[in-house]
Amino acid sequence: MATLEGTNSCRGADGTSTTTGVASPNAPVTTVKPALGVMPACAGMTGRGAGISVKVELFGTARLATGKRSVEVSLPTNTSRRDFVCALAVACPQLVAHVIRPDLTDLLEGYLLNRGGRTFLTGDAISVAPGDSLLIISNQAGG
Repeated sequence: MATLEGTNSCRGADGTSTTTGVASPNAPVTTVKPALGVMPACAGMTGRGAGISVKVELFGTARLATGKRSVEVSLPTNTSRRDFVCALAVACPQLVAHVIRPDLTDLLEGYLLNRGGRTFLTGDAISVAPGDSLLIISNQAGG
């Protein structure tokens, strides 16, 4: 178990925060619907279709920064990479500048987006379905 310095929080669907100081395999999952007022740079997000709850699995720095193994975000079926990044930034603002670009347009260089451990998502368009799991992973390995 990795201990984090200080405390970290991710926002809940109701706008409240859950706070933790330890990265634990049993950390709770937080469900989040993007709150546009929280991230002004995400004000251009548009709801294109009904929201689907998608699990976002966090590894490495993302897990240490949040103290969570995963969070859930609500996304339209056909969404953009920027919409996904904004939803994730709203869910866990502590990822901004560590995993997410400060301008909220994409993940930082060195991080990859993967669906279900099988497909790397490199384009702007992202299709999600109920039960999908998106993984945020570093493209650097170490030992």
